[in-house]
Amino acid sequence: MKTTYFISIALPGLLLLACHVRENSRRETTRSVKTGVASVYNVAPSRYFPGKVKASEEARVAFKVAGKIASMRVVAGDRVKKGDTLAAIEDRDYRLQLAATEAEYRGVEAGARRVIALHELGSVTPNDRDKAVYGLQQIAAKRAVHANALADTRLLAPFDG
Repeated sequence: MKTTYFISIALPGLLLLACHVRENSRRETTRSVKTGVASVYNVAPSRYFPGKVKASEEARVAFKVAGKIASMRVVAGDRVKKGDTLAAIEDRDYRLQLAATEAEYRGVEAGARRVIALHELGSVTPNDRDKAVYGLQQIAAKRAVHANALADTRLLAPFDG
């Protein structure tokens, strides 16, 4: 009975004592660390707003003249630089139109120069001189319009992207 009494009472006590010693040894190895809460100074508090992200630059490009598309030089996702050709329209008719206007311009210019020279000699009235000058201005404008139309057969990138 003494053995049973010893085992039932003394053994749990010894076990508790052994656990207590281990617990103390653990506390000695634990080091304390100073903690704090991180905060940002001199910054306004954040605010959240719902929204959508859009490109900073957006371009809706289109040809200024009508015609059949001759070539597409880029596809979606390609990188381009400002001024790169994106697509082109068949320009045969626009080149012919500009060539005809150039020929007409040279004829009107030569005639206007003759009339102006004759006006300086007094052989032509001021009214005829004015008609020649205004005719030259008119054909020069027509030539510029046709040159622009030919240039507009190419669709150019408006910015890098």
